[in-house]
Amino acid sequence: MRLSEPPADDLVHTAYARETGDAAILYEGISLADMAHVVGLMEANVIPPEAGGELIAALLEMHPAPPLDFALDPARGDLYSNREAYLRMLTRAVGWLSAGRARREATTLGYLIAVRARLLALAAALGDCVAAALDLAEKHRSTLFPDYTYLQPAQPTTFGHYVLTFVYPMLRDLDRLRAAFQRTNVSPAGLARVAARALVSRRARLVPGAVAEAPPPVVPTA
Repeated sequence: MRLSEPPADDLVHTAYARETGDAAILYEGISLADMAHVVGLMEANVIPPEAGGELIAALLEMHPAPPLDFALDPARGDLYSNREAYLRMLTRAVGWLSAGRARREATTLGYLIAVRARLLALAAALGDCVAAALDLAEKHRSTLFPDYTYLQPAQPTTFGHYVLTFVYPMLRDLDRLRAAFQRTNVSPAGLARVAARALVSRRARLVPGAVAEAPPPVVPTA
């Protein structure tokens, strides 16, 4: 029934509508994942060069932002399905895009790419804040300042020393961001949804700049 009937209204108005609403966040990452996947298929001699070139050209027309006539429709499914529907108007080679991977793989990669970019932006902003605080502390290294303990005046210190008490917590936050980045900057490509695939093995290349986890097991096929 899944192949002969449209998705249930509840699914369209909840999950699909929510994801298409996040298109601005996920679109570029899914686009990068799609292009990397096609290049991997071509390098593995899975997709014919002519079809691969045609598909890459069509994907480039849609990158890095949606074309002006790209209309999102939750009834078509998630963002990946909407992109696939648009690609179908550009090239007959669109069917190769799904070769050797689960449909949701591109969405997972798009999400990780989006999170990775935001972690880097936050780390850069926090680094700028640390630098500004250090400059302020340097300027006031001799400026007398009262220190307090439980809101009671304690020993005197300097304003520069007081400012440094905010720097070290920010440095610890940078350590946490670095750890979060390391966990995010890992490619799940090839893990599929139930069993891994073996068509494309260079998983680290399927998220630009990411490293690969241990290679997935090869599942024998009949």
